[in-house]
Amino acid sequence: MSDLEDRLRAAVGRRSADFEPSADLPDRIVARVEHRRRVRQLVAGTALTAAAAAVVVVALVLADGGHHEGRVVTGTHTTTSRAPAPTTPTTAPRATNTTAPGATGTTASTAVTRVPPVPTAAAAIDVLTPQSRQGIGPIRAGMTLRAAQASTSTPITPSSGAAGRTCVEATIQGLDGVVLLIEPPRAPDTDILDGVVRAVNGSVLPTAEGASIGQTRAALIADLGQPTRTVAEPGSVMGPGSQLLVYESGGYAYGALISDNLVLGLASGDPAWVHFTNGCSE
Repeated sequence: MSDLEDRLRAAVGRRSADFEPSADLPDRIVARVEHRRRVRQLVAGTALTAAAAAVVVVALVLADGGHHEGRVVTGTHTTTSRAPAPTTPTTAPRATNTTAPGATGTTASTAVTRVPPVPTAAAAIDVLTPQSRQGIGPIRAGMTLRAAQASTSTPITPSSGAAGRTCVEATIQGLDGVVLLIEPPRAPDTDILDGVVRAVNGSVLPTAEGASIGQTRAALIADLGQPTRTVAEPGSVMGPGSQLLVYESGGYAYGALISDNLVLGLASGDPAWVHFTNGCSE
C-alpha cells in the first residue's frame, strides 16, 4: 500500500473518530427512502394509466367501423358526440348519371340549392338627387316607365294626351322642373307605363360630374372634357348660332345646349334623345 493511501486512511480515521451523528439521522433516512418509494409508485401508475387510455382509444376506433360519430376519451371514460343532422335542401336532389353511355351502373344524386334573389327596396329620389349620364337617381334610360316607378318610392306622373305622340313628358313628385322623356308604346291602346324612359332634363343641380345649367362653355368643358360630337342648331328655339355638345360614354350621353357661350339646357340618357334639352320640344 502506498504512502498516499496510508495518509488518506489516517485522515478518514481521525474524522470518523470526531464524527457525532445527529439524533434525528435515522428518521431522516427513513423519510427519504419513503419519499423515493412514493415517487417511483406515482411514475409507474401514470405510465400504466396512459397505456390503458391508449388501448381504449384503439379499441373504440376499431369498433366504430366507419360510422360518422366522434368519440372523445377522457381518462377511463368515453363520451360520444353525434354529427348534426343534415339540413334539408331548398330544392329536390337532381340525379346525375355517372356511367358512360351503354354501360350499367348506379347513379349518384347531387343536391342543388338555389338561393332566391334578394328583393331590393325602392330608392328614394328628391330635389337633392343629382342628374347622371344614365338618368337621375335609380331611373335609367332604357327602363320602362313602370320599372322607373318601381325603382323609386316617389310617384311619377305622365302627361295626358299621349296618343299619336312620339315623345311624352312625365314629372316626378317633388322635383319641380325635372322631366322624364318617354317614348310611348307603338301599339294602340297600350298602357303608357309600358313606354320607355329615354332621357331626363331640367335639373338645376350640378350633375355627378359637375356640369350644370347656367355655367359657361369653358366651365362645361373643364368638367366633362371635349365633346364626342358637336351639333349645330341653327333652327333651335334658342335662336341661331346655338350648339348642342354631346358627351357620350358607355351607351349613355349628356346633351348640353350652348347659346351665347352659356349652358341653357342639359339632358342625359339615350344618346339619340339628349338633344331634347327643353322637354319634348327641342
